[in-house]
Amino acid sequence: VMENGIRLSLEGGEANDAFFARAYYNFLYFYDGIPLQPLLDDVESSTPKILDYNKTCFFLVLPVWECLSNLTGKSSLDVCGLSKCAGGIPADCGMDHLLTFQMQAAFYGGENEKALELKEKIDDEPGKLIQKHCPFYQARLFFYCLICIDIYRQTGKRRHLREAKKLSNKLGALVKRGFIKLLHKYQILDAELRSLGKNSDAGSILQFYNTAIASSAKSGYLQDAALANLLCAQFCMT
Repeated sequence: VMENGIRLSLEGGEANDAFFARAYYNFLYFYDGIPLQPLLDDVESSTPKILDYNKTCFFLVLPVWECLSNLTGKSSLDVCGLSKCAGGIPADCGMDHLLTFQMQAAFYGGENEKALELKEKIDDEPGKLIQKHCPFYQARLFFYCLICIDIYRQTGKRRHLREAKKLSNKLGALVKRGFIKLLHKYQILDAELRSLGKNSDAGSILQFYNTAIASSAKSGYLQDAALANLLCAQFCMT
């Protein structure tokens, strides 16, 4: 549907509408759990056209392009060079998205303090996305909660646990409202929070992890299934 909208906008001379739709399509595709190579091919073919028409939209696509290049092992993308060709990054343009990707990368790399620092930067961004239907908002809730859980494990400071529970409840509320693609994420957070209990039964907690892993894989979110496996393994090693 979005591809047709992009095509019709271009045919009608509405280049701005077409390329902003392309940027949003990239974000939705990235979080849908489908293979990344086709999206990278789309980005590589469409981004030069975006740069010709609309520099602002180009900087919304750039963080996704860089992230895809890294994840697919094609990390030779010269982001700084591309930015200079476009006349430099406009103030705050794409920063919201860039910080989100950096925060996730920091968490995956075990840099929890850096992830927390980036989380706080995102919270301070004046142009932050607040729509609850937006994939970025939903991804942030998920990673914010995981970061708070990890920081609580390290420090024992209960404010991080309270924040994690609040964020998990927000994601759970979205699931109850019909956001079924978030169910597996909520199940991962549920297993993680249960693992924090001092008197919890390890066998029952493993069942919650297994449910989250199976749900993630069945839904096609292989990156989340891998993450749930990792978190489960870390629980088993403690």
